[in-house]
This record gives sequence, structure tokens and C-alpha cells, in this order.
Amino acid sequence: LGQTRRVDTIVLDKTGTITTGRMALHNVIVADGETEDELLRLAAAVEHNSEHPTARAITEAAIDRGIAIPATEDFAADAGNGVHGIVDGRLVIVGRVGWVQENWATTIHPSLASAAADAETAGATVMAIAWDGEVRGIATVADTVKPSSERAIGLAKGLGLTPILLTGDNAGVAATVAKAVGISDVRAGVTPQGKLDTIRELQREGRGVAMA
Repeated sequence: LGQTRRVDTIVLDKTGTITTGRMALHNVIVADGETEDELLRLAAAVEHNSEHPTARAITEAAIDRGIAIPATEDFAADAGNGVHGIVDGRLVIVGRVGWVQENWATTIHPSLASAAADAETAGATVMAIAWDGEVRGIATVADTVKPSSERAIGLAKGLGLTPILLTGDNAGVAATVAKAVGISDVRAGVTPQGKLDTIRELQREGRGVAMA
């Protein structure tokens, strides 16, 4: 505790520290002729059977909107890629855009493909929802910033501390979170060993470093 008077730099992990560590639905983009509620209804019907964080985010969003989730038959999951099942007599597929296209012979409108690419660049996880041979929409899911984080960073700066975001996540995710809370120094794509190396390097520069 006595050493804390020397601290001038606070290095922060992202997931579960600045963010809640819990995935939430951020956006739903639908193809022409479809509605958000119908897209979520069918996606949640299939995802309801999965324990994956992105599946929970979609299911919880549907429940929050008061959407009745129908039963699914013949549910199956492909670990790390997606899920599928029969809902209301049609095969509904939810998963990574590439996996949905490559494994289920589905087409995707260029505007949806572009929106998916933009969302991934911004750091979101993108799920394609398809049935009847066509991607009907995409859902973007991301971790959420804690409501208290921006104020906490502001208080740290007020104490004369320089905040640094150090995360294993990609640059898009890191930049989005850092901007939301007011951190300008961002180190992304860093392994656990890399985090230790970064802190040691900061110490070699003469900084007093605290890590949250």
C-alpha cells in the first residue's frame, strides 16, 4: 500500500473490468420484407437451446421485447460456428456469416454482407439468421461497458493517473470500448504473457504501474 504513492499509470484489463463481461444484443438488421421481431422470434427459438453467450444475448433480447419463443425440433449445434433447427416447419440456421453461407447454400444480399463486415470491423460478433435458402438478417452482439467505467476512468485521470487499456481482444473491440470510457492509450491483441511483458516495459520506463 505504501508503494501506491508512486503509481502514475493504471493498466486496465477489458473484459469484466471495464465491461460487464456479459454479451448483449446491439443491433438487428433485416433484409427487405422481414421484420426485426420475426427475425428475433425464429433466431431465439433455435438459440434458446444453446448455452453460448451470443445465444443467451439473442434469447434475452427476444424475451425483453415480449416475443413468444416457439418450440424447436431437431436442434443441432456446430461448436464455434452456429446452430440450426426446425421452427414452424422451416429450417432456421443461426451462426457465423461464412459458416451459414458455405454449409447451407444460402445467399446473402450485398447490403447485409456489407453491414456484417462493418460490424465485425467495429468489434461486434455477427450472427446471420437464415431460412428458405436465404440470409434474412443479421444480429450483432457485443460485450457492454459498465455504467460506472467512464466515471472511474475520469476519477483516475483526476488523480493524475494515465489509464492504459490492455486486452487480448481485437483492435476494433478495444478501440470502441476505449473511446466510450475516455482511454486514448490502447494495446489490443495482447496475450497474457504479453500483458506481463507490457507492464514490465512500462516499469523499465520508470513508471509506477497499477493493474486492474
